Amino acid sequence: MADFLILNPALDQELEDIRTRDVPGPPDLTKCLIDWLTKSANYSIKKLTSDNQIGWDILHVIARFIDGTPVGSNGDWKHLAGLLGLHIHDIIRIENFSTIKGATLEVLSQFALNNHATVSKLLEALSIMERHDILYAISEKLEALLNPSYPINSYATSNQPNESDNEMDSGMAFSISGEADPEYLKSVPLGSSPLPIENNFQKESEKKKMKYSKTVLLTFTQDGYEIAQQVARQIRSLNLGIGVLILEENRDELEFCGESIYRWYQEVDYIIPIITEEYLWQVAPRTAATQDPDLSEPTCLDARYARLIYVMMLEEYQRNHCLNYRVRPLESNLLVRRTHCLLRNPIFSFRKAVSQVDKLATILAQAKIRTLIR
Repeated sequence: MADFLILNPALDQELEDIRTRDVPGPPDLTKCLIDWLTKSANYSIKKLTSDNQIGWDILHVIARFIDGTPVGSNGDWKHLAGLLGLHIHDIIRIENFSTIKGATLEVLSQFALNNHATVSKLLEALSIMERHDILYAISEKLEALLNPSYPINSYATSNQPNESDNEMDSGMAFSISGEADPEYLKSVPLGSSPLPIENNFQKESEKKKMKYSKTVLLTFTQDGYEIAQQVARQIRSLNLGIGVLILEENRDELEFCGESIYRWYQEVDYIIPIITEEYLWQVAPRTAATQDPDLSEPTCLDARYARLIYVMMLEEYQRNHCLNYRVRPLESNLLVRRTHCLLRNPIFSFRKAVSQVDKLATILAQAKIRTLIR
């Protein structure tokens, strides 16, 4: 019988130490929750977000988990809104007009306006929803927030925000109106800034320096791309001093700094939605259950931003006490569903056919005063 050489390599002490080390298990949520509820009973949501990075981290984690839960499922944002005591009108508003912050941060924003909005009520709501996954995810952050003896410095160094966190850093302090946008954002890429409110004392020489007296932003979806190109050519060919902004034509600038869309939206004088079948479908409020899984990602940059621009139009309309100063829609001649519910939206009330673009451009060019955006 052949002799077999049996190797007995020396043990790696470092691996053995790791193997025999006591690894702490997950926290006992029952005991922790009692402690958290007691300590956060008088801890307001406003205080949570007041110059407190840990507080923002907690809200961002909650938002990511709940926004990832399909509407209608257990523990969705509507369930949270109901437990936090939001009025049904606020829930409907968030469902129809939620911004890029997401529905959950909108719910928390509304909840924070309540004088009795505390962290304990938020944690209690998560417990009732049986969102133990969220409570586990924020457990370390809550300990750092509520326990003075917790090594906060070590938490701060070991929990630096990643790229996805940076996208949400603005949180509830985010201003979709553009007032808080960074100063480095580029202006409308039309060669000159739009004309401000007319000043009777402005010198004629200064007026002549302006290349465009008005600027318009076309917003549309994939099926309206060719129509938008036609509308842009028509307006530009009229030589009425109207500059036309199409996002796809400025893809490089927008992809370099996506936040520029907010400043561009503020600087243009008018927004012209091109209403088509796909546009109505894309901007309409939908739940996860009504999403079309077979719908391909639009290649046109304007189509990707159509929903965002629509939400900004609605918010501007609400801020202006339901007065529409800047939205001037054009309706496609191929539109079939002329009774779509969105067409009853006040910002779409005075729409014109695409064939009337010359008339619309003339009216816009002759407008004397640009109304300030609130």
